[in-house]
Amino acid sequence: MLLSRMNENTKRLLTIVVAVLTMTAGTFGLTSKEAKADGLYCGYWVLGLIEAKYLQKGGLGGPLGCPTSNELSNPGSTGKRSEFGNRGIVYWKNYAPAAHPVWGVILISWGQVGYEAGIFRYPINDEYIAEYSNGQPIFQQNFECGYIRAFNVFSTRFYTCV
Repeated sequence: MLLSRMNENTKRLLTIVVAVLTMTAGTFGLTSKEAKADGLYCGYWVLGLIEAKYLQKGGLGGPLGCPTSNELSNPGSTGKRSEFGNRGIVYWKNYAPAAHPVWGVILISWGQVGYEAGIFRYPINDEYIAEYSNGQPIFQQNFECGYIRAFNVFSTRFYTCV
């Protein structure tokens, strides 16, 4: 196990960090379960609220499958993300109450305009079915500055910030 390979100073520091996160979790509206940052999946760390969302979506058996990166800092240190290859990315913005996955056609469309550093900024909810057209679902995901809708392999972007 990973802990058996850590030296005593590293174990002590990790214990202190987990204790501080657990004690301060309420300050940020988190429960101690959400603040627990210890998920190792397929050799990569998935942490905190990103891990909570990953597990909510099914973890290894869900649509995201195995992570392909450790948790990464986003440009400008405005948040974190974990990548899951071509299956999607789970984003968390600093101080946000939850993380949100972005995948499929919506991820491609959002990426074309710069991801979280682009005009739409961060996702503010998970993808959902907005309506049906000819019996087929139209998926939508809302972002800080608009929303993206996906139908089959096509997408439409609606920008709302000035």
